[in-house]
Amino acid sequence: MTPAERLVALSRLALTMSEDTAAIEEAARVIVASIIAGGTVYVCGNGGSHAQARHFAEELTGRYKRERRPLAAVALGCNSTGIANDYGYRHALAREFRALHRGPADALLWLTTSGESGNVNEARKVALEQGTYTVGILGANPDAFVSRYECVVRVPTEDVSLTQEMTLHVLHGICAAIDEGVCD
Repeated sequence: MTPAERLVALSRLALTMSEDTAAIEEAARVIVASIIAGGTVYVCGNGGSHAQARHFAEELTGRYKRERRPLAAVALGCNSTGIANDYGYRHALAREFRALHRGPADALLWLTTSGESGNVNEARKVALEQGTYTVGILGANPDAFVSRYECVVRVPTEDVSLTQEMTLHVLHGICAAIDEGVCD
């Protein structure tokens, strides 16, 4: 795909997603509610999704566009090497989340292009068991298990790179909602 074709594909994907933004708006509401309630936002993903999780956490602890107080956010996975060595990679994020989670105001934002990341799914499972709000952003995989207790934004493409690019757009939309919802 040429750069021009990529931009056209991304534009079409953005246009498709703009026709129904209810899931994105709900995701923003869940994250803003967690922050307002004094919770910590935990974010997790693998590979490119892990990089985006770190980016999102940095936007919260730093700032997006507006000056505001720093917000509690943690990108899970930075402590996972030893956990993975001792317990297996599948449990690395879940164990880290279990160690850091402090209460019902917390939220878990999980990112996966496939919906099949074992370690992300384990973290989701622990979060749901503990009554934590969960928000997911994932690709079009229709087989990906999603609990009815989760807010989920699906990016309707099989192209992993387009899913990642659109995920960043969704994350920035949530950041904008945070700027509006929690600025001092």
